[in-house]
Amino acid sequence: MRNNESARREPLLKKGGRVRVVAPSRWVTKEMAAEATAIGKSAGLDVAFSDQCFLRNNQFAGTDRERAAEFAAALADTSYDAVWIARGGYGAARITEYIDWSRLAEQCRNNKTKVLVGYSDATPLLEIASRLELAVAIHGPMPIDIHTDQKRGSVRQLLDGLVSVPRGAINRRAILKCKALRSGQARGRLRGGNLTLITKMICGEHRMRFSGSVLFIEDADEHDYAIDRNLLCLRQAGILADLSGVVIGQFTKIFDSPVPFGSPVRDMVLHHCRDYTYPVLYGLQSGHGDPNEPLLLDEEIAFVASQGAILWAERPNI
Repeated sequence: MRNNESARREPLLKKGGRVRVVAPSRWVTKEMAAEATAIGKSAGLDVAFSDQCFLRNNQFAGTDRERAAEFAAALADTSYDAVWIARGGYGAARITEYIDWSRLAEQCRNNKTKVLVGYSDATPLLEIASRLELAVAIHGPMPIDIHTDQKRGSVRQLLDGLVSVPRGAINRRAILKCKALRSGQARGRLRGGNLTLITKMICGEHRMRFSGSVLFIEDADEHDYAIDRNLLCLRQAGILADLSGVVIGQFTKIFDSPVPFGSPVRDMVLHHCRDYTYPVLYGLQSGHGDPNEPLLLDEEIAFVASQGAILWAERPNI
């Protein structure tokens, strides 16, 4: 999505906007849906869960074809302003083979302002939707996150922010809370998401775009050596060499081995980026933790990082 300055001063959604919830991965309960709908109402949004969210095919919310059809229909439905992915788990990448993406792009051609929200297992869908300009991709909390009081606050923040925070302020608010692990200047489109999913998308028809990007990474429920292995994969594929910067998000529930691995995630990132000069930031409060601050993906950003402060460029396209 390429937008002018006036659009950057407006929030992504308006009060009264309609949000359709779909489940391309696992299913959710009607009790959870009712609570998420109520939170949406308090933010001034009409949140509606598709019946597909409650289908149960083992751990999936229906078959691959059923989940693919619902996801595509939601993006193409012009009566809704946003599509909200219900939860992660596993299964989103499986539906990509069952969607006619060219046809969907044509159906979405006149609906360029639709918003798609999710994270974790939704990483492939956010990337494809952004690349094909099917929707504005937001890496942010999902309805499933209301299961704890702490994460429920992030869901409220997301929905309130969608109708109140200017588009141009979303990434600035999150990035300026970071600290510099390595100083430098960065300019590029903010792309990325779940590190494990990113490493599965470095080849094939739906491979992620990295060249010149500021890469955002986060992960959860992995062993520390697996994080290092994923970073090594990106390095050896040449991806880390072609970035403008790296922003480290939340790495939660990272398990050590009986014999300690010996390096925290920050040190792993610096090690695998050792031959490059771009800045590396850490402390981004986005991922599987709390708070989970929303990020506007595929949006161009620019900043100067030093040990003392992060300086933001208000108009990165200049």
